[in-house]
Amino acid sequence: GFAPEVAKRIHYVGADEKCRVDDLNIETLRSTDAGVAFYVETNGAAFYHAGDLNDWHWDGAGDLINGSMRTNYRSQIRRLSGRKIHLAFVPADPRLMEHQFDGMNYFLEHTDADYVFPMHMWQDYSALPDYRKRISNAAMAERVVEIKHENQIFEILEE
Repeated sequence: GFAPEVAKRIHYVGADEKCRVDDLNIETLRSTDAGVAFYVETNGAAFYHAGDLNDWHWDGAGDLINGSMRTNYRSQIRRLSGRKIHLAFVPADPRLMEHQFDGMNYFLEHTDADYVFPMHMWQDYSALPDYRKRISNAAMAERVVEIKHENQIFEILEE
């Protein structure tokens, strides 16, 4: 377990919940896999962390499962439409092969995020430069942060 002083500061949340912790307004979204995704507002800034919420398209899973995954993912992302997001963390898992960026594409098209950090990349960032070039909307492509290596440090300037 946790030390008592730590345990009293832990807040457990499930899907589709809203809560306030100190100066954080937290809303959870239902994952298409495990856990929840988080939309957090604080001091005029908003952050989104997808966790395992993604348009997971697995070869061999079949149209019913992959279609259900896509429908559920898009339903959750539409909840973010019209909200300002300063920093977002969205899966781009190379294990999905040609579907690696399906969820990222939908997220970029339906949200207003300034910076989108791909995650779940298993230290394989090689597809990012080509992916950014393939995005037809240059402004949208610029929102995707090009990660080159693990533990890379990024400077985000206030606008």
